[in-house]
Amino acid sequence: MDELRMVGKWWLPEAPEVRVGGVLEIDTNGRSRLELTDSLAADMGAKVVHGAADGRHVTLLECLPANGGKIAAGEQYTVVEVFGARVVLVGVHLESEDERAFDGLQVELANLTAWTQRTGINRRDIYAATEGGPDNFTFRRTTVEPSLLDPVSAQLGESGETVTLGWTLKLPRTAVGAWERGFTVKERATVIVRSDEKRAWNGFDDTVSAVRDLVTLATQVGCRVGKKTLLMRDDDADSRDYPVGLYFNSGSARERAVSPHDIIFTLEDVDWGTLLPAWVALRKKVGLPLDVLFGLDYNEGGFYQNRLFNAASATEGFHAALCPESVGLPAELHEKVKAAVRDLFPEDGKAREWIRQRTGDNRPGLKQRITEIAEIPDQTAVEKLLTDVDMWARWLRDARNALGHLNTGELEERVPEQVRYRLAYVTKALLHLVLMQELGLSAATQQKAVENNFGYSARAFGEGVRAAKA
Repeated sequence: MDELRMVGKWWLPEAPEVRVGGVLEIDTNGRSRLELTDSLAADMGAKVVHGAADGRHVTLLECLPANGGKIAAGEQYTVVEVFGARVVLVGVHLESEDERAFDGLQVELANLTAWTQRTGINRRDIYAATEGGPDNFTFRRTTVEPSLLDPVSAQLGESGETVTLGWTLKLPRTAVGAWERGFTVKERATVIVRSDEKRAWNGFDDTVSAVRDLVTLATQVGCRVGKKTLLMRDDDADSRDYPVGLYFNSGSARERAVSPHDIIFTLEDVDWGTLLPAWVALRKKVGLPLDVLFGLDYNEGGFYQNRLFNAASATEGFHAALCPESVGLPAELHEKVKAAVRDLFPEDGKAREWIRQRTGDNRPGLKQRITEIAEIPDQTAVEKLLTDVDMWARWLRDARNALGHLNTGELEERVPEQVRYRLAYVTKALLHLVLMQELGLSAATQQKAVENNFGYSARAFGEGVRAAKA
């Protein structure tokens, strides 16, 4: 995001006659600070604050007192109030945070441009033959022909949205410095989400999160959300979009650029109009476990025990979503087992209640559930990743139980140290392969992911497997 500093007047929507001068500052991470020269909301804060600054309407949502305010009583009585806002909108006055005023949202995502693998910048180096013969050439010039790419769109019928990938070009003037002259062409891919009906400022978040997660899956780098611009349009079908800047605290994490060679699949490998609806449907089907999984990508730090428990929990959740018909015993046999055990205690109510609780659930055991998840992706890719599925499933089961029950020392006892620190990573990688399979990505793509992206940890885990067998 760009830094912003706006000087103007500020007031509460319910009391527009009371206006206070002040300065709004927003840093590159979207954190806002409003410093006022008089009292406006005291220590209570305000849900909505309106402003007029630099010729624009401004709305601040969920303003809370921040450090820096003071009251001085001496020769003059002066007040300085300082607030931080959860959200700042530049270009509109909203009466409430729930007001439905927006038709769309344009958002920038880290590594989206690299993922598309499409460019409208055509560069050619031109050489000319010299007198030395047909194999001797001299560089003459470079030509750069920038052109705007055509956008591609996908329809999301259930949410009534159109999601468009578009590209922008920036052609700044030639820069002349004290020592040199330069000319730069910049190209950037963006996502535009449009709705069939007007929405609140945060009404497009689910779809933006879906695209962000998809880019993370494809690039294997946690995708960071960048600049957001809300779009407003009059009822006139021919009217243009009116942009409203949307600023929010995006955290202090820095994006990591992906190498084109590390991208598992690109826009060139898929059809956007087919892929995105399939991905949105898959996210809905899997639900919360998908968020737990991608949390391991967006937050790469933390204790390995926490990451291992989350990877195991996500695996359980994936199984519940993708294998709902899985059972521990065939249904008929399960009923016979329950009846036979109950018949052993015809008069003992406590025993029968205990039996009911223990035998009523016909879900497969944890190790079987883990193993069944590993059966979903391409099996060659799985073998390269895990070396031995049965040992991986046993270690993951034991780790999950040790950590879930907080049994001190059990994790170290049951899972060898050589694989303990790789177990979370290869489990996360396995679940990424499951997602690729569910999206219809080829076996070759999954195997390439293991070789190019997961290979180092897969080999180290494999060494641990072989050492444990020895």
